[in-house]
Amino acid sequence: MWPTHTHTHTHTHTHTQRTHTPPCTTSSYIPAAYVKWIEAAGGRAVPIRYYDSDERLSFIFNATSGIIFPGGLTWLYLDAPYVITARKLFDMANAANDAGDFYPIHGTCLGHQLLHILVANADRDTLLIETDAVQNPNILNFTRAAANSAYYGSMPADLLSKLSDHAFSIAYENHEMGMPPAHYDQWPMLKEWYRVLSTTLDRYVLYLRAWLDNACASYPHPMQRSSLPPQTLIQEWCGVCIHCGGHQVPLLWYTMAP
Repeated sequence: MWPTHTHTHTHTHTHTQRTHTPPCTTSSYIPAAYVKWIEAAGGRAVPIRYYDSDERLSFIFNATSGIIFPGGLTWLYLDAPYVITARKLFDMANAANDAGDFYPIHGTCLGHQLLHILVANADRDTLLIETDAVQNPNILNFTRAAANSAYYGSMPADLLSKLSDHAFSIAYENHEMGMPPAHYDQWPMLKEWYRVLSTTLDRYVLYLRAWLDNACASYPHPMQRSSLPPQTLIQEWCGVCIHCGGHQVPLLWYTMAP
């Protein structure tokens, strides 16, 4: 899903993604799990298409209460239509927050990568790295900042424990690309925008990878980013690649809390 903007109603705006390689077509999609995730929390999912006009983008932005950049697959080059439209929405949200109009942004998986790209102004081949983390149940390694963060600070101790325990491996990853912590030093502006709360390794421990900023707290603007797609854990079924033992349900409900 794409953006969600908050004024009077709790509507969730979802940015749809291209399903084809360039040249760009008008085909796009929203993973159903994200719509169900928002609706289960009492919101309404409003799709935003990357080819919407500026007038349409402005209309939807002012009728919604926040924005979600979802997981999926599309090209994250700076001149890609998806990224160009995402930047417009990103700028609208930041301008609203600067003016005192609370408008949160959340990015999951591909959205997590996108929000790094928009801040660093660097495309995927420069900023991201290839990883071996497709269909990879995993754990989280929490940073010192996690305990006092808005996201993890109020998480029940039992759930926190399970997220870092290989016996449960409920931190499900499904990524081809990742964001290594070392790149925060190469692009210092990322440190100005985001606080790293947790990290994770890919399957062969080659990289400290995309969970670098899992649900990170934004300093200047209300923003969260997560490479964990919690809604996937109980909304999508694909055999043994997702551990569906019931421990994921509390995680899903926790992520829907306001």
